[in-house]
Amino acid sequence: MGTIDSILVNMELHVKNANICKDMVVERLLKDGMITQEIANDYFEKYQIIIIKNSWFKTWMDKFLKDSNKDTYSFKLVKFED
Repeated sequence: MGTIDSILVNMELHVKNANICKDMVVERLLKDGMITQEIANDYFEKYQIIIIKNSWFKTWMDKFLKDSNKDTYSFKLVKFED
């Protein structure tokens, strides 16, 4: 039987914190006039940061991180649409 590492145990907290950071960056870009309200709303509503273990998507990950450790995790900004 495998073990559960601390990232998996605290996954919900890590994802919540990452998305709070995303929202803060989007708010700052909006305040500084770098993006419009429409673009900001798109990021708030459709984009989320997820955490993935590099080994879960090895083929895809190898394209971006040549020397990635399969036991580490990465943050990924993804767009969810219906």
